Amino acid sequence: MKKSFLLLAIGFCFAMIIAQNPSAQIDNSTSLNTINENQQYHISSASFFSFFSTRSNTSRKDGSQAKRGRGHTTNLITITQAQTPLKSHTKSRGNLAILPANTKCQLIKKGFSATKNGITDYWYKVKHNQKVGWVFGAYTSLADNSNPTFRLFGNEPSWLLTMTSDKILLSMGSNSYEFPYVAPVITSDRWVYTSSNSNSQTIRVTVVRGNCEDDMSGEVFPYSSLIEMNGTYYHGCGE
Repeated sequence: MKKSFLLLAIGFCFAMIIAQNPSAQIDNSTSLNTINENQQYHISSASFFSFFSTRSNTSRKDGSQAKRGRGHTTNLITITQAQTPLKSHTKSRGNLAILPANTKCQLIKKGFSATKNGITDYWYKVKHNQKVGWVFGAYTSLADNSNPTFRLFGNEPSWLLTMTSDKILLSMGSNSYEFPYVAPVITSDRWVYTSSNSNSQTIRVTVVRGNCEDDMSGEVFPYSSLIEMNGTYYHGCGE
């Protein structure tokens, strides 16, 4: 049975080669064992298996190619701003959905860079609850400015707040207050940090994009700031 199938397969492949080479002619006296010296045909095992492997890679009825294997890992993107719009197009006025903070979406691809409300970032194509649309990168975990560190300062009383990747330090006269660094809540033009330390103290730092003039030096800085701690507010600038 196996021998008959092998002979049939070899004969079929031989016929395919003849069909693809119409210029090759074999007269009635030519057999498989006596091919003209100027007309040599090679049927290798590689050709045989190549043919059947090609046939086995069938397409589905919808035209999509069948895939084998365990699949691929899905990349996720997290929404960091409350009320983030999911848009059908980057310039669309309407929204497909409004996504709350901490919503996780399937990331499809990175789009082009754009400036929105004074913030430059990329658009990302995502999928959420079977809806495919675009979200602005500044409102997601992929934001270019999702975890910035600022240097903020003010007068009367004089104070200085610095940030590193692991702490927020507020210096005011001879007193200093240290808090763990936390990722900010981002809105269209501002960053808000809220952190508490082991001394049960809470600080709320708001940084707003926009020119700020120092009321003593007259120097202009790119951010204004507001510090709230222990029920007291301190205004200043930042960079």
